[in-house]
Amino acid sequence: MARRCELLGLVILVIALAMLGTSLAVDKETGADDEAGALFGAYVDPPIYTDDERIAAVKRFETDLGRRLTIVHSYHPWAETFPSKFDRYVVERGTTLMLSWAGTGTADILSGSHDALIRTRARAVRDLGAPILLRWRWEMNRPNLQAEVESPSAYVESWRRIRAIFAAEGADQVDWVWCPIGHGFTSTRAVDYYPGDAEVDWLCVDAYSSRADEPLEPHVADFLDWASRRPHPVMLGEFSTTRVPGGGDLVAWLRETRRFVKSNPQIAAVVFFEADKGESGPHAFSPDPAALRELARWSRDPWFTPAWDAFSPPRP
Repeated sequence: MARRCELLGLVILVIALAMLGTSLAVDKETGADDEAGALFGAYVDPPIYTDDERIAAVKRFETDLGRRLTIVHSYHPWAETFPSKFDRYVVERGTTLMLSWAGTGTADILSGSHDALIRTRARAVRDLGAPILLRWRWEMNRPNLQAEVESPSAYVESWRRIRAIFAAEGADQVDWVWCPIGHGFTSTRAVDYYPGDAEVDWLCVDAYSSRADEPLEPHVADFLDWASRRPHPVMLGEFSTTRVPGGGDLVAWLRETRRFVKSNPQIAAVVFFEADKGESGPHAFSPDPAALRELARWSRDPWFTPAWDAFSPPRP
């Protein structure tokens, strides 16, 4: 009898361990594991570009999604004061703010003529009292930005100068996000603009499909291959496709993009570009009810609600 009890106990133990293994596998697949998943955020363009309209636009978009964004993206021209009212709203409600800042040439930065302005911005960010993500001069490898960027070495020196000023002013809660454009990553020699592992906290890429029947993956493949050898988390800083008649199925595009992101665990954050303004066409999905419903399902996937925050991402 004792022997039978021992055997029964062993069987129960084996079954329990098997069930535990299955549970862990399911958690990993759904993103419940602390080391899996990707944060979900967005830039949401308002009909009128004021702080109040931007706040209202984010609230509407979140209502449509049925969830709160983890990262909210905000753009500022070089001479514009920030943090703005909108930026403070994002921070005060407990959301991670990502600031994109650009608009002056590297020659001016390296001359020192903008040091006072940079110090002012650094102090304002420091006094915000919350961690932020900062993208200075994103898409620096875009050919039409070369007059501003000048050269890879000038860009790298400018990056280091700005970052050193922020450090000197005590803005230590900034995570620095280096973000080239994915299309042409190799041909534009994007890696020549890389300031170095010690100068960067996040690796980021902006990527757009020109049509919904064109997958996003080829636009970021070269970047992801390069980033896999770097010691930093990866972000899709802007991503979307154009919403045009006859341009493909937005729902199918979202499903394929979701599959692609989930098959690349090195991607630790995704930031959707919900905007129709700009030269590259209409990117907002809100005007398409089916696409918006799919994006809402996309964003509520447990993979995109991981247990960690933007400042403790899993390292590759």
